[in-house]
Formats: sequence, C-alpha cells, structure tokens
Amino acid sequence: MKGKYFIGILVTAFVLFPLVLLSKGKPKLAKKYEKWIKEEVIYIITPVEKEVFSKLETDRERDLFMEEFWRQRDPTPGTPQNEFKEEHYRRIEFANKHFGRFTPFKGWQTDRGRFYIKLGSPFHVEKYMSKDILPIEIWYYYGNPKFIRASFFRLLFFQRYGTGEFELYNQILDGPKSLVTNIDKKLRGVREELDPDARAAIIIQKVSGDLAATVASSFPGDRGQGELASQILLGDVETIPYKKVDDDYAIEFLEHKAVVEVSYSVHYIGNQYRVNLIQDPSGPFFVNYILVPDTLSVDFFKDKYFTNFKTSVRVTDQAGKTIYQGERNTPIELRKEELKVLEKSSFHLHDSFPLVPEITL
Repeated sequence: MKGKYFIGILVTAFVLFPLVLLSKGKPKLAKKYEKWIKEEVIYIITPVEKEVFSKLETDRERDLFMEEFWRQRDPTPGTPQNEFKEEHYRRIEFANKHFGRFTPFKGWQTDRGRFYIKLGSPFHVEKYMSKDILPIEIWYYYGNPKFIRASFFRLLFFQRYGTGEFELYNQILDGPKSLVTNIDKKLRGVREELDPDARAAIIIQKVSGDLAATVASSFPGDRGQGELASQILLGDVETIPYKKVDDDYAIEFLEHKAVVEVSYSVHYIGNQYRVNLIQDPSGPFFVNYILVPDTLSVDFFKDKYFTNFKTSVRVTDQAGKTIYQGERNTPIELRKEELKVLEKSSFHLHDSFPLVPEITL
C-alpha cells in the first residue's frame, strides 16, 4: 500500500456557481451576443476585452463575462444600481433617436452618435447655417487630465453634401475648402495667389471667427498647435473609454475559463496569493494559503463593517485531473478603526485544509 499526494493547487477569490453541463462544441454566436459585441459596446470595449470575448466557447461564459464587463465599470460597486451601464444605454437610445434622421444609418452608427456614446452630452453646441458654408455643428467638451491632454476641446461635424449625415471634420483630410458651398464659384476673385484651402478659410472667417478657429484647430485658444496636434487630440478622444477601465480582469477570466462554469463570479476580485504544502509533525499534510485582494468592498451598519469572502479551491494531480474542488466561505466583521488600518495597508486572508492522500493497492 502506498500514498500518492496530489500537486497542482489553484486558489482564487471567486464565488461559486452550480455545475452546469454544457455541450463541448462551440455554438454559433446567438443574436444577443452578436448585437452586444457589434452594436451595444462597440465603442467602449477595449481590444483586449474584445479578443477575450471572441475566445469564449459557451453562452454561460459569455453571460458571466458580460456581467463582469459592466461590474468593472460600475462607479458604485456593491449597490444594486450600475450608473455607468444605465447612462451608456441612455446614450445609445438618444443617439438612435436624434442622429440617424435622413441617413441610411442608425443613430449609433453615425459620427455624432459614436462620440455622443463615448463622451456623453457636450456642454455647449454651436450650429452654423449660411449660404456660403455647409451645415455645421461644433460640440464643446471639458477634458480630463487623466485621459486627455486638453482642459477642453471641440469637435466639428458637417453635412458633406449639404444634407444627410453630419460627418466628423478632419483638419488634414478635409480642409477648409470642404466646408464651403459651390466651392469653385465662391473662390473666384478671392486671393487668387493662395491655395483653395487658404481662400476657403477667408470665406469661413467672414461667417464666424469662432468657426474659423475651430476649422484650424480642435484646441480652443490654440497657439500654433494646428492640424497635427488636432489629429493627436482626436486619437486621444477616440480611446477615452478604453482608459477608464483596467482590462487585466479579462485576461484572468480567459485563463480560468476551463473552470468558469463552476467557479467564476460576477464578483471576481483581483488578488495575489501564495500556496504552501505543509506536513504536520504528526504526519498529515495541510494546504496553507494566503490571499491578498486588490480591493475590499464592505457593507456597514452603525459602527461595524461587513464583507464575505467566497473562495473556490481546486486541487489537481500531476496529470491535471481535478481531485478536489469546493467552496470556502469566510465572513468578516470589522470595526471602523480596523477598516482605517486596512486603508493604509492590505487585507490578508489565511486559511488551510488537510490534504488526504489517494490510497492505491
């Protein structure tokens, strides 16, 4: 008779779900998932998140990923309401209602719809209509130093053909001449020695000095930053939604997708951990582990704070076969002074369980 001890121990801060038997084949993407990835979150999902989602194989995994996607963006985790998600779908609804008119596109597919969904409502909008220029809108936004190198900026949209969709103006690719109606006729007699863009800029200046300044640069009060700086700014603006979330969680999700159906939670907490196999002097072996969560969300009542850790523990043999998998529930109660101490340090969860050898004859 001999004892064989198992190796390969995984300890993660996940909440368990009941085991669900699913087909092994990768099914065709259902309409709700296709709509979610191609329409609903197309402007805010990071490249990493999109790549991870494409590698998921079951609807169960996709549902859990989608819930975690929104939880990562929730400004008030631990409450029933997710203000970010609610605002996002409000923006989509607004875009579809207001920006798709007289175009072959839905509102969310237009340039104005894209930026409205990404940035929200501008704090100011200026509209220009003149016999000399095409219909134009300028949207003004405040900048956030965490995401963009401008205290505030502006976006210009114009109806390229005088009707239909308002397209985003590009200082380099379009140029002032693209904003002037009947361009050939209008430029006759206007500083013939200048190129068409320079002459068109003179016409636009006569319509509005503010409009001319926006045509030259997306930076209000620009002092020589010009076209290139505007292009860099536009690139920064396009990626603002990506900068608001740490998408490392998506990689963690993918790495654990083999056990996601039984161990993953929409309350996943990023963590560091250490696992040791220790033999007691009396003979038995114990698995001892330490978890250090990245964040700690608590509820409170009067002067006490409460939280609860649910961890899944999986032990495998040398061939990778799961021998033991179970849930360990750890309720935690803290006083206010203890919570203040944790704010300056970190929370450590210590636990252990016996490791019983497999007996073979």
